[in-house]
Amino acid sequence: MEWKKVRIHVTSTHIDALAAWLQDFGIAGVEIIDPQEYAVFLAQDKTAWDYVDDALVNIPTGDAACVVCYLPADTQGAQTLLQIKEALPHLPYAARLEVESVDDTDWLEEWKKHFAPIRAGCVTIVPAWDESLHSQEPKTEITFVLDPGSAFGTGQHATTYLCVEALQDYVRPGHVLLDAGCGSGILSVIGLQLGAEFVTACDIDPSAISSTHKNAALNGIDAGCMQVLHGNIITDKSMRDVVAAKQYDVIVANIVADVVIALLPLVPTLLKPGGIFIASGIIDGRAGDVQASLPPDLSLVSNQVREGWHCLVCKHV
Repeated sequence: MEWKKVRIHVTSTHIDALAAWLQDFGIAGVEIIDPQEYAVFLAQDKTAWDYVDDALVNIPTGDAACVVCYLPADTQGAQTLLQIKEALPHLPYAARLEVESVDDTDWLEEWKKHFAPIRAGCVTIVPAWDESLHSQEPKTEITFVLDPGSAFGTGQHATTYLCVEALQDYVRPGHVLLDAGCGSGILSVIGLQLGAEFVTACDIDPSAISSTHKNAALNGIDAGCMQVLHGNIITDKSMRDVVAAKQYDVIVANIVADVVIALLPLVPTLLKPGGIFIASGIIDGRAGDVQASLPPDLSLVSNQVREGWHCLVCKHV
């Protein structure tokens, strides 16, 4: 099916009024592109993120805001577009209209074509739709089957890859693992596949909880080997008490530098003596901040770097 992409340019001052005006034509879903809003976002306190895509950073900061909507390329869509064109000149502010035809591409299927199996050490990460899963050839190494869903963690990102490699170095049969910020559950499940006896996985994102359960089931993980918790162990004492009911051989946190730093005071209280803390999601320029924040009873073992991202491994001493 073809669609008409309608882009209406206005100043940032009138962007909300224009979006509300389009609702009069039965258009409820719109995309707002406002460079001034991006500028505010980029200037705000950066405690929740360390990396912003260049596509955002390089957006022109002029006053060229616009509202985008899509209309079906049929009789009804043509009628709605005509009504918008006729009414646009009567707005109390200047607005410029652009229209282009676009195909109804199935972007999910297009994305799947570019998600090939990924090998990290003895672990191969295979998307759930990959035909190689149906092969009858014996598998001598670990295969993790992934349905990414909407949570972070596919193995394609350097930080996840680094954590998968680190888990192979430190997880041993019978270990108890904590995955702080579990995302898709990839590190939790691979930890169990490597021999961990039990995993506690937690995340502040509800979609991560469902994704972790789904990926555990895809890989035949016994539900009794995991507890998956929704909440923030840094700020929520009741959540922290649940997590602290166990002592952990390995803690992995693939998040961002500022959250790793906030988590660090808790890590020694949760680790067994000699336990390992694996921290990633740390962009170039922030590894020094994390290292400087290490408590005295966490000793840096290694700092692996891949594509500008760091994975720090520390030992509880």
